[in-house]
Amino acid sequence: MCGTPPLEKLPLFLRVIEDFLQKEGLKTLTWRFYPGSYAPMEAPLWYFVMQQAGYQQKIVELNQHIPIRAEAFEAGLHSTARRKYRKLREAGFACLQLSEPDWAAVHTFVARARQRQGYPISLSSEALEKLAHTFPQDFLVFEVLSSHAERAAMGVLIRINAQILYHFYPADEEKFLSYSPSILLNGGMYEFGQAQGHTQLDLGISTEQGQLNEGLWYFKHQLGAQNSLKITFGKSLTKS
Repeated sequence: MCGTPPLEKLPLFLRVIEDFLQKEGLKTLTWRFYPGSYAPMEAPLWYFVMQQAGYQQKIVELNQHIPIRAEAFEAGLHSTARRKYRKLREAGFACLQLSEPDWAAVHTFVARARQRQGYPISLSSEALEKLAHTFPQDFLVFEVLSSHAERAAMGVLIRINAQILYHFYPADEEKFLSYSPSILLNGGMYEFGQAQGHTQLDLGISTEQGQLNEGLWYFKHQLGAQNSLKITFGKSLTKS
């Protein structure tokens, strides 16, 4: 939903959709917006129009992203993350893009890491592989290997458009947590974005149903991430 009709047409646009859905028997309508950083000029306009049309904010999530600039990834890191980044490189860790990912193995690695953290995985192995095969140019996999070629971290990178990359399903191996290999993983994705002309690496939300995960937010903050809002609006379509 990054495109926006002219301002004067937005209320009509919403009414047409609401009228159609009412005729189809739907009782509520929910709009889940993209992070505000995707379209910083358009997002506030949408939020204003939605509230004017009677929509209520249902969930407000805090999203974080790293602007991809001409400067090296390390230049944007805060001091603690910079020390760990250098430690990883000095220890022989490297971030690589997989040319032919084994999607079942990717899913297994990610699911294991998320289970350790107490989070479910939103896609089945079959669903992830189907998406990857449907959009082979837009679903990429990066991994961090130790100096002994052991997998320390892995992440799925989704190309949203020509400007934005989304780090989907970041995961790490427990035995390497003291090294924070995810820092190098994000660095590899950042460098890929630089080479491809992208301007933003979306790291996803750092909240769950609007509740801040302080540890996750701080980790991304140390990477130089900036904040934006990701808002879900809702409205009842039943006339009182």
